[in-house]
Formats: sequence, C-alpha cells, structure tokens
Amino acid sequence: MSKRSSSKQIIINNEEANIIRHFHKIPPRAGRYIVLDTETTGLNLNDHVVELGAHEIINGRLTGAQFHIYIRPRIKMSDEVIGIHGITNEFYDDYYKDIYSNDKQNLINFLKWVGNSLIFAHNADFDLSALNVELKNWGINELPLKKFRCSMKMFKVVVGRIEHNFYDKYVSLEKCCEYFGLKSNNSCYHNASFDAFMTARMVCKLYELIDNDIRFRNFKQEIKYNPILKNYNFNVV
Repeated sequence: MSKRSSSKQIIINNEEANIIRHFHKIPPRAGRYIVLDTETTGLNLNDHVVELGAHEIINGRLTGAQFHIYIRPRIKMSDEVIGIHGITNEFYDDYYKDIYSNDKQNLINFLKWVGNSLIFAHNADFDLSALNVELKNWGINELPLKKFRCSMKMFKVVVGRIEHNFYDKYVSLEKCCEYFGLKSNNSCYHNASFDAFMTARMVCKLYELIDNDIRFRNFKQEIKYNPILKNYNFNVV
C-alpha cells in the first residue's frame, strides 16, 4: 500500500499564489545588491546596450557607489529610439571614443564590480536580455536569470499586497516612485544612471515597507512558520 503524500494542499486564488510565490524570491534586506538600468539601440532581439548605469545598495541603503559607461552603437538607431533616450548615432564618437580603453574591458570591469551580488532592474527580463546580447558579442559569459531580481515584480508583490489594483498590470518606474512620493524630474528618465538611481531608491523604500509595516511582518511570520505556505502545494483557482 503506497503512502499518502505528506504535503498538504490548500485552495488559493491565482493572485494570492503569485504573491506568495514571488514573496519567497525577494532577497533579504541584509546584503549587497546592484541596481542596473540600460538604454539600448531598440527593442528587437539584435538590439544592444548603448548606455549602462548601476548603483550599489548595502543593507537596504544606497552607498553612493556607482558604475556608468556608454557603448558604441553597432547598428543604426531609429529617430524613435533616439527620441526616448536622447543618445544619437554619433554621440559615442563625438564624446567618448578617446575616453574608454575599449567596450569589452568596460563590461569586464562592470562584472568585476558586481561580483557575486544579485542585480535588481525594473522589468529585469529586458535588461538581462539586452546585457547578454552585449556580453555575447564580446565573447563574455552571459549572466543567468537567477542573477537578476525584477524591481517591478517586487513592487507589485509588496504594494499589491496592500493595494490589489497594482498587481496585474505593468507599472512604470515613474509610477512606482510616485507611489512612495520620491521626488524626480520626469525629463531625466531614460537616462541609465538616473533610472538605476531611482530604481535603487524605490527598492530601498520597498524594504522599509516590508520591515516596518505590521501587515508584512505578520505575512512573513505566517509564511515562515506555516508549513503549508512555506512548502506550498497549491491548487490554484
């Protein structure tokens, strides 16, 4: 006679299951994280990075340490793309061709700076894909998905726990920052260093909310000590 599985099942709706699933993936506040943003030559699979900006967070606070580079465009950018980030096809040659040693070394230096730290990015799938296109072009090992955490998903999981209208939609970086009352100049968005900075500020606010709001303390305790939620086997409805 076969033994019945010891894992219990609970009936839970899709939204709550996703919140718990993604809440498990949020790394602890204590630690070093890099917050990244990229600007690219476009949105297609062959498009690549033309600007990379990143800021360092340690234990939920910005340290002031940052990394920033431009990369020479290898394909012609459209007027529409240039209108988004303001980087022209001639920008690199006009200002940076004699500044950097070479683009490959800059990327190697960036990866050394990141080290073993996890990387946050807003809509991280896009930045990971664009960055890996760039790394592959230079013969550098691509980064795995597990290296990244998405600040937009984190926002939707954390704030969506309080205000459910946020959960099932794309939430721009501007909207996330507005929610926390973070001051910014809207004309500065789509600059990689500025966007990474604002993303880092928003991530720090999310950690503050998780640590200080009684609703999240209770939720974390419930997940930690309830064996059904800690090792869930959900029937999703």
